[in-house]
Amino acid sequence: MVFTDGNFQIARAKTDAMLDVIRACRDCRLLAVRDVAISKSAEQMPAVTDELLAQYGKSWNYALAINDIYFDYAAPALTRAGNMGRGLSMLSAGDGSAAAFLRIQAGTFQTGTVAEPLNFQGWQLVDELNRLLAHQPVTGYVSPVHLVTAANIAFDGGLQGQFDPGNGYRNLYRGIWKR
Repeated sequence: MVFTDGNFQIARAKTDAMLDVIRACRDCRLLAVRDVAISKSAEQMPAVTDELLAQYGKSWNYALAINDIYFDYAAPALTRAGNMGRGLSMLSAGDGSAAAFLRIQAGTFQTGTVAEPLNFQGWQLVDELNRLLAHQPVTGYVSPVHLVTAANIAFDGGLQGQFDPGNGYRNLYRGIWKR
């Protein structure tokens, strides 16, 4: 099962990449791709989840999504249905919300999220703006992808419900800025 929002090019690109991996797997079977607008996920995902449980039952083993928000609203429906995460593994290709971190820590439904390092990106944004104001070229740096799972959630801010790399970036930027 793949959840996406066809309103956004980045979501379509993520979905296409997921579908390529699923199709390359001999032992995998794609049940469906559900296009649910992120802006409507709160109102639609509980009913969509109930519908998918009724249609696919125990054959629904995996859910991939472009964002954790789909799982925020699927989890209560799964809990009501008596499915406490056994047999269904959810993986999000973006966000790293506090709710996703809690589900991963609890071992309930979600097994991973590709988390965004928002604090680090804030520092990077300030650095890039400083460079532009000083008429210097931007770095073009792109943060590496980080998959948060139960095996690594205790590191890099995971226990605080966020991905915050423990790579010393604050001190590096302070050194660049001489502060």
